[in-house]
Amino acid sequence: MIKSKILKLNFYKFKNNRINKNIISQINLNIFLTISQVLFPVLMITFYGLDDFGVWIFLTAIPTTLTLLNFNFYYYKLN
Repeated sequence: MIKSKILKLNFYKFKNNRINKNIISQINLNIFLTISQVLFPVLMITFYGLDDFGVWIFLTAIPTTLTLLNFNFYYYKLN
């Protein structure tokens, strides 16, 4: 009886610790993605210049537009 309570307490501590680590990890990931999205156009302009920057933005917009049209239709073979 006492051992089961101790095991349950350890499990809940482990579970709460894992959840806290996941929350902190997700917050750090979102912060990193936000900072990188802010800095990316600035770095592209400094490396390529304003004229080539517009061309690169146009070229990267084509695949992102095509991903919007992906409806994930699957073909299922009937037996």
